Amino acid sequence: MKLALNSESAAALRELADGIPTAIANITDDTIRLIDTFQSVSDMLGVHRDDFYLMLLHVQKAQMLSVEALAILPSMMRKTADKIDAYVASRPNGTSFSSSYSASPDAQHNAAYEPNTAYTPKVLSCHEILETFGVAPCRNGTDVFVKGDNFAFFEEIYYAADDFPSQAYDNCIETDIAPGLIEGIHLGKSEAENPAVFWQQHKDAGTAESFQEIASHIPEVRRRIALGATLSELDEDPLLSECAGIYFRNKPEVIKCYGYYEFVGNGRHRILAARALGYSIPVKVVGERRRKTQP
Repeated sequence: MKLALNSESAAALRELADGIPTAIANITDDTIRLIDTFQSVSDMLGVHRDDFYLMLLHVQKAQMLSVEALAILPSMMRKTADKIDAYVASRPNGTSFSSSYSASPDAQHNAAYEPNTAYTPKVLSCHEILETFGVAPCRNGTDVFVKGDNFAFFEEIYYAADDFPSQAYDNCIETDIAPGLIEGIHLGKSEAENPAVFWQQHKDAGTAESFQEIASHIPEVRRRIALGATLSELDEDPLLSECAGIYFRNKPEVIKCYGYYEFVGNGRHRILAARALGYSIPVKVVGERRRKTQP
């Protein structure tokens, strides 16, 4: 395998990472247009309506999987770029390095699970988080929603809930998703006007930064679980116990919808903290919202 460790390769990785959100937006827009087209003609499809609807769901599922996979890539690419820069900076005169590399299976295994020490995600303040993600008022004029990647579509369905009833699953589905795919995170009027109130809901000393500190351990908790650690064992680790508890044991619950997931229950703080750092999170999908079939 050929490795090129230099500033140019790090810059190329960051450029590629910066372009991925556009690709995700295009996929999401395609899903919305496809569903909008279907809804505009669904009443004229007669007995074939359900057949086309099932086909549409399969297409939507494939698009969602591609979005979820792509959403993880920018963070991974930027971490690798930061590691390359750190390595180049550590060499004499900042020289780059390029060579043929072949690792033994044991070395490859150890490298795959090497803790990441070079990358530190940008920590956003409570105001920066809301400014970055954006908020929009509820139609009742009191609360606001934090915008996800599919807010416009969520808003239309949310206020037409009678036409899109939710159906609970017999068994919830546990999966990892990008937090930007979660819609329906609301803030009270006082929380929106003073975000510090929001972060202090559960802890008097809680801040956006303190929640992001907890979220920053998500990759390490994943690594430890992949190596066979149980949540009970992680409970004994003073550095990882809180992250393991709120992200991997008490997973936020969501409802699957058209190209996104709707937030239900608890977990607003942990979702926004992980989203600020660019980490995917485990969730429980407890149901699905579907368009009401015509009588």
